[in-house]
Amino acid sequence: MDRPHGLTPRAWFVLLAVFLLALAAWPVCFGWSAAHALGTSAFLALFVWLPGRALLAWSVLPEDALERAFLSWAAGCAVLCLWFFVGCVFDVRAITWLLPPVAGLALFLARGRAANTAWRAPEARVLWLLALVLVLTLVRSRPDRPDE
Repeated sequence: MDRPHGLTPRAWFVLLAVFLLALAAWPVCFGWSAAHALGTSAFLALFVWLPGRALLAWSVLPEDALERAFLSWAAGCAVLCLWFFVGCVFDVRAITWLLPPVAGLALFLARGRAANTAWRAPEARVLWLLALVLVLTLVRSRPDRPDE
C-alpha cells in the first residue's frame, strides 16, 4: 500500500512511545517518582490508547496520522468510561482489568482491515504548532500534589 509521506505504522508507534515517555517524564520534574510516572503513562497506553485504537480499527480509519491519534485517545476515554460504568452497574468492577486484553485481541483481529489504509503524516508546520501548544500547556500546568 502506498504511504504518501512515508509514515509507516512502525514509525507511528515509535512516535507514540516517545510521546508516552515524555508524558511520563513531565511529572518527574514536579516530584513524582519515575516509577509512578511510567506507571501512569503505561496505564494511559493500555487502558485509553489501546481500546481507542481498537475501536477505530473496527469503525473509522482516517488516513491522517494526527487525526487517528486524537480519535484514538478520545475513543479510548469513552470506551474506558463505558467499560467501567458497565462494571459498576453489574457490580463486577474487576472487568476493568480485562479491558487491555480484550482491546488487544480486537486490534489483533482487525489487523488486516487496518493494514489496508494509508497513513498520511501531518505537515511539519502542524507538528511544530502542536509541539508549541504542548510545551505551553506543560509550562503553565503543575500537578496539585506531587505525592498523590
